[in-house]
Amino acid sequence: MDSKYVLSGMIGGVFFAVPYLALNVGVLPSLGVGALAFAASTLATKESNIDKLGKKNLGVYKKLLEDSSMYIRDLKRVTNMVSDVQIKKDITEITKISEKIINRLAKTPEKISQATNFLNYYLPITLKIMRKYEEIEDENLTSKEVKEFKNRISNLIINIKNAFNMQLNNLYSTDMIDIDAEMKVFEKVLKSDGLLGETIKKDSDKDEH
Repeated sequence: MDSKYVLSGMIGGVFFAVPYLALNVGVLPSLGVGALAFAASTLATKESNIDKLGKKNLGVYKKLLEDSSMYIRDLKRVTNMVSDVQIKKDITEITKISEKIINRLAKTPEKISQATNFLNYYLPITLKIMRKYEEIEDENLTSKEVKEFKNRISNLIINIKNAFNMQLNNLYSTDMIDIDAEMKVFEKVLKSDGLLGETIKKDSDKDEH
């Protein structure tokens, strides 16, 4: 288990035990206090880790993101010179996805380790391939080999778009897991305070009348 959750669990346990054992507070209210302490501690630990990672590797993060932003700008310029409508459309979508990834990483630098291949290889090689495609297209070459090469690039671009989309989704997956855990804790606190069930009951009564 992640150490931050172990620590948060210990804090939540203390906040449950003190009201329940020392102050003779009921089980449900004590559980509510413990759950809130657990959620608050988890969030605070997460924010502290973000701040620590961001300061420790700020220079490296900044350079990676700046280089990636430069690749995206160059990719846009190359795309504007491509005449094939479908390829132009696909590459435009790839640049938009790439910008979302960079913006996400800028806000959460601790996630850069999840995207090192994207930053160091996927983006640069995509730009290199598109530069070569634009160069060949500009020469109006029509040999069989050229046509096969352009077709391979066209198919590859579709795979690149799907891969970049998956990369973006992966950057949000851990956040969804974290917020889902917090939602479950929140629901338990509402139930322990008699608020969630009471609300549902009142709404049901209104529907019956």
